[in-house]
Amino acid sequence: MLATAFDVSQREVAEIKACVDCNAFSLTSLVLGLDYGAALYRRAAAFNHSCDPNCMSLRMGGNMAIFAARDIARGEELRHSYLPAQLLMRPKRMRGSLLHFDCVCKRCNTETPEATASLADLSFPPKHAATENGKFVTEFKVATVGEDHAETLVLGDAILRKLCPLLLERPLAALEVLDPYLTAHWNMSLMSEEGRQGPWAEHAAAAAALWRTSILKLKQLSRDGAIRLPTAALQQLFLTSGVVWWLLEGGTREATVSVLLRSLDGLAALYGNTLDCLREDLAFVDPGFALKSGLASPGLGAVITAAAMHIQARKDLATMSMDGLYHNTCKWCSRMEEVEGSFQRCSRCKRVKYCGKEHQAMAWKSCHKRLCRISHPDETAE
Repeated sequence: MLATAFDVSQREVAEIKACVDCNAFSLTSLVLGLDYGAALYRRAAAFNHSCDPNCMSLRMGGNMAIFAARDIARGEELRHSYLPAQLLMRPKRMRGSLLHFDCVCKRCNTETPEATASLADLSFPPKHAATENGKFVTEFKVATVGEDHAETLVLGDAILRKLCPLLLERPLAALEVLDPYLTAHWNMSLMSEEGRQGPWAEHAAAAAALWRTSILKLKQLSRDGAIRLPTAALQQLFLTSGVVWWLLEGGTREATVSVLLRSLDGLAALYGNTLDCLREDLAFVDPGFALKSGLASPGLGAVITAAAMHIQARKDLATMSMDGLYHNTCKWCSRMEEVEGSFQRCSRCKRVKYCGKEHQAMAWKSCHKRLCRISHPDETAE
């Protein structure tokens, strides 16, 4: 059809498609993992692929930016990965099946059968696909390919219930399920209120905790020399898992916030000492919108804005606190206060602010009435 429409041969159409397949960049937000298209970047396309890259690439504000992932020797070729970080954790055979060419990078050329076997031991067992649970996992993967997000979540919940012990033992098998599961959750969260609240939100929080645990286990195995994985890609996964865990955990506990701040600091270090790497994530949501099931803590946009200001001022993110964020955000909707003094504080506890009377009333009925009474037991109204 294309050949006829443009008066070219089928061979020319096939050649152009192959060029696009091999050179186009899939555009995916760093933390939420949401796909939003593909693009061709002429200069960036000249970079060759490596399964153990010395560079990291990321679209930032319309441009494809390339960052050094480690110290690079003079004369060493700059290579990044054509595969996302999570797929670089796979054995050679699985990585190769996702490329349009035979990879001859150093990692692939030197990956021994023992190294391949050590990664395979962390994936689903060889005969698992033929079992009843294996067929269930296959059905789940079909749903993810078809982008049926609701079906993906339903099947994923069932897999997490049935196979949790296996996934805890085999972190690569866990990532195989959890990566598409969490992506489906983010898509459902952006599409409907149902996806942000109720049982799905609770299940996603548990999935995020297991995802982070699995990545941490891979880091420990890699550090101990039991397996060999690309350091920068593994670090990227670990850092993004910290942000995702905070988003879905939905709390302001000191331990959770500490993980978030360390993760943001690490991502900034990976991507040019700036949090512009999260710009695409924020493009999917209003900066004040909290993706968590509740609205009791500042949204992602408020945190990123405050963290970016700390980094720009060369301050340690460890000095940033959620209390500091409350000073400039609406307690209910997490909207940032653009002009100091434009938001009104709770007249009783003086601890939180609201962007207007409507959100003050909603917060009072939902949660702040109880919290405010804890601080001021004699007061009954706000």
